Amino acid sequence: TSPSNDFRIFELWYGQKITPEFELRVGNIYPWVKLASHQTSGIFQNQIFDFPGLIGTTKDYGYWIPYGQTPFGLQALYNPNEHHQFIFHLADGKSDPTGGMEPQIWDHGWITGDGVEIIAEYAYLSHSSDKEQLPGYYKFGFQANTGKFHDYKKGKRSDAGNLIYDNDESIFAGYLTVEKMIYSEESQPARSQGLMAFAKTVYSPSNRNIVNFAGTTGLAYAGLIPNRDKDVTGIGFAYNSINEYAANYFTSYANSPSGLGLSDRQSSESESVFELVHQVQLTPW
Repeated sequence: TSPSNDFRIFELWYGQKITPEFELRVGNIYPWVKLASHQTSGIFQNQIFDFPGLIGTTKDYGYWIPYGQTPFGLQALYNPNEHHQFIFHLADGKSDPTGGMEPQIWDHGWITGDGVEIIAEYAYLSHSSDKEQLPGYYKFGFQANTGKFHDYKKGKRSDAGNLIYDNDESIFAGYLTVEKMIYSEESQPARSQGLMAFAKTVYSPSNRNIVNFAGTTGLAYAGLIPNRDKDVTGIGFAYNSINEYAANYFTSYANSPSGLGLSDRQSSESESVFELVHQVQLTPW
């Protein structure tokens, strides 16, 4: 496990072009640089805008976001032409997502129950030199993890009141992302300024996830303020749906004397977020 107060390598991999269209990468690869990547949604700060995340980051929570250290894996990329891209990503089911800080809600290590994380994605990239055709990026992906996770629906408990790892069925999820420029300033032939729209949705039907559905949408304008061409202004909305069985479990845990010992606490079954953001570029590089 990484030390909690020290430097650590977040990402380190080697890539080799097998043919002009096909590339292999191996090492500690952060998948979301290529997979489900969105420049537009990346300006927002609430964590829900970062979905999808890796399923296997935690055994307790299932489909979740936290990521402090990338797991070892293999990535294959195939680009038959400039408009189509296929990516296949295979990685250790759970590396230490906390960077070594070890809070109790995380589970670490290369143990049998970690499983394997699998992600496959197809992307269509619509871009043209014709200024009347504004660019768009459309991605569809599937992911799964073969590890063991809590099944909140079954609700089996140990003597300590915690759910038991009694299920070795895999968790799976699907996601769809859309990013489209809907207005470009005529003075910018490179389309570096204008209005971008985005939408992302993730669905995982498993009872072993806390978050079953997450959806985000929004707008971002590059260069909205005169003489601030590199600044980006955005407004976004996000919603997620919490697994009802997980919500009931955490409500019981919060109110139980053997849990947090609180009273009259109720876990949320959904979350909605509005965010207004303005990103400022302070330096010219």
